Amino acid sequence: MEKVSMLAKMPGDEWQKFANLRLLYGYMFSHPGKKLLFMGDEFGQWSEWNHDTGLQWHLVANPMHSGLPALGGAI
Repeated sequence: MEKVSMLAKMPGDEWQKFANLRLLYGYMFSHPGKKLLFMGDEFGQWSEWNHDTGLQWHLVANPMHSGLPALGGAI
């Protein structure tokens, strides 16, 4: 199985991928227990995290990517 980000695993077009990811995170945060997100998942990074390159923080300037941190602040 290829290692990819959560966003890349979602079905559909770009809008559907972000909507599905917000739905998944909302579902996950509504359940009891420890909430774990891996690096880059909090803003919908397209590629898997790589320690040689770091996180792609420039993606947060895009409104589609900034919706995921906004969801986290609301929960």
